[in-house]
Amino acid sequence: LRSTIPVATGLNDNQYDLASVAVTLNINHPNTSELQVSLVSPDGITVPLVLNRGAGANFTNTVLRSNAAADIGAP
Repeated sequence: LRSTIPVATGLNDNQYDLASVAVTLNINHPNTSELQVSLVSPDGITVPLVLNRGAGANFTNTVLRSNAAADIGAP
């Protein structure tokens, strides 16, 4: 399954520098370790957010932050 969510780049296609990014996931799936979630820029640069990590079912209001202290599933 592939889902695309368009995000505006700003007025007149101006580019912005991001200091940090937070993404909230609400995904119903019986085994989150089967999921791969990535961000893809308009230039085609892919940034993986979740690559077969987690334990159990569902990401419910799960917030992924670029400045997080640990990865999902990290000890």
